[in-house]
Amino acid sequence: MPRDKLPGGGPTLAEEAPSVSEIVPCRRNEVSAIASADAPILYCDWIGPKGCSQSVAAITLEAIRLMTVGGEVVHDRVVVGHLRMPLQTMRVLRKALEEMELLGKTPASSEKN
Repeated sequence: MPRDKLPGGGPTLAEEAPSVSEIVPCRRNEVSAIASADAPILYCDWIGPKGCSQSVAAITLEAIRLMTVGGEVVHDRVVVGHLRMPLQTMRVLRKALEEMELLGKTPASSEKN
């Protein structure tokens, strides 16, 4: 099979149109897919210490691991991230979480979500 043939007998790589996810530089006021490609995905099971200092909200995100200690499986809590944001951003995050909570509720039989 020629090196430029795709598996399954499809078109050659030369015939395949390139897929463009965004134009560089990205468009104003849009999130850049290229610059966001390596952003971490944070998962947390628990909110650890939290506080506010000089109009900056601080939240510690924790996750639970299962660890073996002396042949016994135990739970282990670890910090996976430190969330810091201005109070205004915290208010926007709280509103987004409240909206997501409403979306997650099972509607009554006659209600629309």
